[in-house]
Amino acid sequence: MLRTSIVLVAILAGAVLADPATDPGVDAAGPVDPVAVVGRYQAKLTWSHCAPAGTKAPVVTLSPIDSRLELDLAPARDGLGAVVIAGDSHQLTGTAADVTATLTFGAKKTELVVALESGCTAKGTVKRIGSAIAACDELAALARIEAGCGAVAADARLEDVTAIDAELPVWAKAKGTAKQEARVACEGRVAALRPALVDAACVAVAVEDQPTLLPECRDLAARVNQLMGCRTIDARTKAALRDALPNIHVELVHTDEASISVARQQCLRQDEALKKLMPQLGCP
Repeated sequence: MLRTSIVLVAILAGAVLADPATDPGVDAAGPVDPVAVVGRYQAKLTWSHCAPAGTKAPVVTLSPIDSRLELDLAPARDGLGAVVIAGDSHQLTGTAADVTATLTFGAKKTELVVALESGCTAKGTVKRIGSAIAACDELAALARIEAGCGAVAADARLEDVTAIDAELPVWAKAKGTAKQEARVACEGRVAALRPALVDAACVAVAVEDQPTLLPECRDLAARVNQLMGCRTIDARTKAALRDALPNIHVELVHTDEASISVARQQCLRQDEALKKLMPQLGCP
């Protein structure tokens, strides 16, 4: 029994699984990330079969209103308004009354098509108005999400989206030290705002923060729990099992595919070894 217990402890000795950080890949046709798309867009449009024609260079706004996205086309032409659009990270489209709007996100440009049942059509490109500072653009998007989230009362908002919209062109012109200071300041504001919006269910947990479940490690943890209840195992071995259990990670965050594969294989080998050892311990 002593030898078997030593083998058991040895099997679990390697149960600590690493959690290395990595940048996850982005699925180009995956769900749309509101943080990546909401904001004000400078459009360049060509109107056809319209009397009167619309504005050639309007600024249209894509706003998150709770769980939906609304594209405000009012600045583009008299009579147009907000259109709820939905889809994926490649294309968003929707219809309101006799107006259909479609945003298509490409690798090099974003295209907008507005089509009316009358035959009036606008086609062109749009570019999100930003600062060229990633943290500040993220802050602007999060502030717009906060403003459109019904779970956050107006007097409880951490940011003022109108004020940030006014700051964007200032940040865009910043150089050197001023640009660095703006980036650091925005990062600090994002660090406060994003968790608050996650807690209020205004935004989802970031993809890179979502855990990856390891079924093999979950099975290993369940088997260790089972062994801890086995009457034929002595107290010292049970203590070793109890100490090893927290080190068996059933899910990992910020982890690359190669490390996930290694972790799963490691857990699988340990689980198989314990499964074979259990009859020798007199455990069912």
